Amino acid sequence: MIMGHVGFGSGFDKYIHAFHMPMFFVASGYCFSSGRCFGSFALKRSRSILIPYFVFSIITFLALRRINDIRFSSLQHIVWLNNVGTPIAGVWFLTALLWSNLIYFAINRIPSDNIRWFTSIVCFLLGATIESTIGTTLPWSIAQALVGVFFIHIGKCQREKEQLKNVPTWIVISGIVIVTGLVFLNNHVNVRLSKYDNIALFLINAVAMSVLLLVLSTRVEKKVENLRVYDVLCSIGHNSICYLVLNQIVIRHSSAILENDIFHAWGGVKPVIVFLISYVTMYLLSAIITNTRLRTLVGDFTGIKICGKRNEDRV
Repeated sequence: MIMGHVGFGSGFDKYIHAFHMPMFFVASGYCFSSGRCFGSFALKRSRSILIPYFVFSIITFLALRRINDIRFSSLQHIVWLNNVGTPIAGVWFLTALLWSNLIYFAINRIPSDNIRWFTSIVCFLLGATIESTIGTTLPWSIAQALVGVFFIHIGKCQREKEQLKNVPTWIVISGIVIVTGLVFLNNHVNVRLSKYDNIALFLINAVAMSVLLLVLSTRVEKKVENLRVYDVLCSIGHNSICYLVLNQIVIRHSSAILENDIFHAWGGVKPVIVFLISYVTMYLLSAIITNTRLRTLVGDFTGIKICGKRNEDRV
């Protein structure tokens, strides 16, 4: 996500857009846990998603207003069309994630595995085609959420059934290489804008790459769990919401700093420097936010007294 927003060329942009948003939904499904009560589930998800959504949409607007000459009219996109025509588009995924989780709660209650698959596929097809069919963009990234429902189901099934568990790592890596080639057979994909070109090829690429990378990452995790880098990687996973809401602000300011004539001669190295500066900055900011009362800004009220009671639920 960070590398994509920094910008490493059109080829890299096309490559990651083929699967990186579906992969986030797959990761959500892999960690999906709903409990029994929809009301409690909806409240927790809404609190952990909508608080950072509104707070950091406004913070992003204020932080980038001078750099990008953003007008106040952009704020209307926060409450309606948050994935098109707005410089605050970076947080659109939050509302898509909320809708997809709420929809999948109902699907996950269906007793029949076949019907769950069928319903998830219907959601995907509806989400992938509805905006082009009706000729308008749905509010709060609802179409993207419907697409996400299918990938959440993929992630949940992967956790429960551990597909490819016994497949040798070299075959997994070979699969990633093969899918990489298939990615470039399709035109540019952009889930945010509901651009899929060949939907069948998009689906194959997104599912295969997401699952293969998930399998590979679980194996890498076991190899590095005793190393310092393991703690760093875990912190990114636990604090992913911070990286999501902060990346646009940090990247834009890092890029603005390097606009100085002194750095023009660096050419192709500049994106790497922007990425490193942005990552370190976000790592430090996320540590500050999650280890202080500022964590309420990202919907985490663990240990915070609410109505006289200390809340111990980490959402």
